[in-house]
Amino acid sequence: MMEDTAGRIMVRAAMKAPYLERDEEHRLALLWKEDNDQNALHCITVAHMRLVISMASKFRHYGLPLGDLIQEGHVGLLEAAARFEPEREVRFSTYATWWIRASMQDYILRNWSIVRGGTSSAQKALFFNLRRLRARLANGAEPISNASLYREVSAALGVTEADVAMMDSRLSSPDSSLNAPLADENGAAERMDFLVSEDPLPDEVVGDRIDVQRRAVWLKSALGALNARELRIIEERRLSDDGATLESLGEQLDDSLVEQRLVASLSEIFGLLALLLTCVGLYGLMAYTVNRRTGEIGIRMALGAKRAGIARMVFGETLLLLTCGLVIGIPVAIFASHLIAGQLFGLRPGDPVTFLVACAVMAAVTMAASYLPARRAASVDPMQALRSE
Repeated sequence: MMEDTAGRIMVRAAMKAPYLERDEEHRLALLWKEDNDQNALHCITVAHMRLVISMASKFRHYGLPLGDLIQEGHVGLLEAAARFEPEREVRFSTYATWWIRASMQDYILRNWSIVRGGTSSAQKALFFNLRRLRARLANGAEPISNASLYREVSAALGVTEADVAMMDSRLSSPDSSLNAPLADENGAAERMDFLVSEDPLPDEVVGDRIDVQRRAVWLKSALGALNARELRIIEERRLSDDGATLESLGEQLDDSLVEQRLVASLSEIFGLLALLLTCVGLYGLMAYTVNRRTGEIGIRMALGAKRAGIARMVFGETLLLLTCGLVIGIPVAIFASHLIAGQLFGLRPGDPVTFLVACAVMAAVTMAASYLPARRAASVDPMQALRSE
């Protein structure tokens, strides 16, 4: 009763407020905008409260108190006054209408039902226009079915037919409380007492939890055995919410492997260069050694040494150098392979096949480098060697 009386007093006061002429309204708007004149703001809002009341009366059929709608409309009116630009030469009522309506509609959406509805522009348009469109279509010459009605409303508002059907069911009946009393043969009961829970039983929950923990341990153990590339593929494909396609994953890996491929290419070039330098160095060392021992080789051959024995002597010294190098280099290589294990793809640190191939290549390079010095040593003329001494 008191609320109705306060509402009538507020409406009566708003109707008594004087109208503002265009020039007066523009002057007050400039005072408020430029000088922050509170009296000018009060005059503008009071003069336009009848606009708020008129718009609030259009939303009364939603079952909300008129006073609350007027209060929300006043909030929208103040927001419009804060954003109004007098220099655009537009009447304030035209600009404020949108803000007042938006404020009231937002209030209705928040308070019309305890169930939260859609907040998108399409859902708002459906909520506020469904009854009007339904009434217009129902007043036609021929009766219309719900399916046709939903199809027409869906085409007019740009929403799906399922959204129209759901909104129609919401608007056709009020909210029902789960604590509403019901009469049954056992006495008083509530709606909540007849709800069936679809949750699993307690023993099923415990069993699922144990299975999940066990699978998590297995998965962690399996992932620990993968290298960085394989682990990334598994995470992107199977362990993410949006599984990456093979094409996109391949592009990502190609982009991420550019630096690694460059390092691999440079390592390959430097490895071949090191192998060439080893070959040249061994050749130079053995050629220098043969040249320094020419006299010794001549004496050995004068004493009856065979040319094959001289060649074997040179090859034997070369193999001795190779053996010393392998004894020192293999442990160092095994240690270094463990340091760069994350950059190896398809290889294990200390892979025996890889080391055997590397040793065979080094042996072949060493024998090739010592072939010419051994041949030169075997072709030494003993008489010329002795004369040179």
